[in-house]
Amino acid sequence: MQGAGRSGRQAWPEQDETQAVFADHSVHSDMQAKVDAIVEQAPAGPAVVVAHSLGAVVAALAATADRLAVSHFVLVEPGPV
Repeated sequence: MQGAGRSGRQAWPEQDETQAVFADHSVHSDMQAKVDAIVEQAPAGPAVVVAHSLGAVVAALAATADRLAVSHFVLVEPGPV
């Protein structure tokens, strides 16, 4: 998941598309809508989540609310909520 700025596939240009889901929350302005958006886009089972900046905050909120199944987290520069 990306932070503010580039979104979806553009945010992670080196990632193999066959091995990833590029969850995009950029069209939403409030935090709850962002969480809802990534939960809807996430795979059903536990996933390795790599997220940056605001995307890391959104992913962490979704996971702590037990709405996102995570096997491993990589959170890069999560910002304050």
